[in-house]
Amino acid sequence: MLSDEDLQELQRELKEQIEELSADPDTPLTKQQKKRKNLLQAKSRAIDRVRYAREKGSFNQEVRALLDYNMLVEYGEKNVFIFNLLRSRINWLGF
Repeated sequence: MLSDEDLQELQRELKEQIEELSADPDTPLTKQQKKRKNLLQAKSRAIDRVRYAREKGSFNQEVRALLDYNMLVEYGEKNVFIFNLLRSRINWLGF
């Protein structure tokens, strides 16, 4: 499990990477950059869900959000289809 400090550090790094991609508003993002930005935003939302679940005291939601984050890190950039397939299988198992 990640500590609160680790979550804050990850969140900070993700925000920096998103800002780097969006640094020049005059230049449109390429398809690859848009994909990367969407992935970074999804990771950021997963981290937010982990923090919210901890505040709420819901262990199941925290584990689910951590699984989503780990799958995004592992499979998100390689193939979004694999990520969605794995996520649906985990839903089926009851997480």
